[in-house]
Amino acid sequence: MKKYTNEEIAEIYSVKNRKLPEELVKQANSVNIMDYIEKKGLMVQKCSRGTYQLAEHDSLKITPADNVFNWYSRGEGGYGAVGFARVYFDMDFRSAVRDVMENADELVKTVDYSKYKKVEE
Repeated sequence: MKKYTNEEIAEIYSVKNRKLPEELVKQANSVNIMDYIEKKGLMVQKCSRGTYQLAEHDSLKITPADNVFNWYSRGEGGYGAVGFARVYFDMDFRSAVRDVMENADELVKTVDYSKYKKVEE
């Protein structure tokens, strides 16, 4: 799979409404949801084995093993960092792919899940 640089991404987005290359979309969809959430500076808490939640939105649950999330209070959910960006930050698809990819080079490739504290009941 081709690895896109920030310059190549900027070139793709320089043409309004240009179709996004399939490889770019695949690359964005492969970004781990927890990596993206961490990069965006959102506070995460462990709530059960293999499940995490946002500190500010305890109904937004994240299951990193499946790279999915569910925001139960809003009846929304999705897959991966692109899906999360679309729902949480209210982005359209093109904007979500760009945001994920612009941060991808700086993302931590493996998340240390032990640092997240369990939510106190």
